[in-house]
Amino acid sequence: MPCRSDYMEPTANELEQTRKLRERMQALADRAAYACDVLREYLLGNLTEKDILEYVGHGYEMSTLAGDLAEENSKLYVSVPKEHWTQAWDEVSRYCALESLATRMEPLTKKQLEQIERQQIAHRKKDVARLLKILGEAGDVERLRKVLDVDVNNPLEPQLGFSPDDV
Repeated sequence: MPCRSDYMEPTANELEQTRKLRERMQALADRAAYACDVLREYLLGNLTEKDILEYVGHGYEMSTLAGDLAEENSKLYVSVPKEHWTQAWDEVSRYCALESLATRMEPLTKKQLEQIERQQIAHRKKDVARLLKILGEAGDVERLRKVLDVDVNNPLEPQLGFSPDDV
């Protein structure tokens, strides 16, 4: 009797390929998100040019990598879910926009600075929420107290004494 299946279950190898690609997409999104954080702090006057040197000049590389990952995803039997790909692409796009602002010669307008400040405060709030959860689950009372006392209108690392990204 001939095999007549319109859908075949993915093999373990196919699922592993998808998992690895999703991890690479997440790593790209994480890298871009961190660079965005650094560039926003710079644009708000909280970091120097020296502090951001390693975070500028990667827009083309990240965009190309994002495109390569999307192409690879389109060839897989089991594609990475759209929300993973969208998150990576959105973070890279935000990075490219901030990189452009950080490297141009003209000063930012008041409206641009206000928008960047709103974005950075929202990012800091997400960091605080994540830290509260992680440190609370770990029972790290000392660092948890520092997080509870933090002012999201100012850079977190100097207030906390540690980088939120290291937790």
